[in-house]
Amino acid sequence: MIPGKQAKEVLNIVKTWKGKPSSAWKARSDAHQRAIDSGDPFEYAKAFRELHVMETEDALRPQDSAHLNQIGQLLREELARSLNKPAKQIEKLISDALGS
Repeated sequence: MIPGKQAKEVLNIVKTWKGKPSSAWKARSDAHQRAIDSGDPFEYAKAFRELHVMETEDALRPQDSAHLNQIGQLLREELARSLNKPAKQIEKLISDALGS
């Protein structure tokens, strides 16, 4: 579990990350799987933002969609523990960070 201050930094990454995922689906899938395997909430946030942007552009492949769901769940769980907030509030914080 990360401290609350770092959890806010993670949310800021969800809001501001400008990284671009690889256009090659295999390389992109491998990178997102590494983020999942890392256990690092900062990596979750970066991958989540990338996949969310792709989703808004209607560019998700089935594996991308699966990674988005898995990373989103890991991110929500980490933020809920770190900020000691219920799931509904975490969803709102993430939604606000995504600007939706």
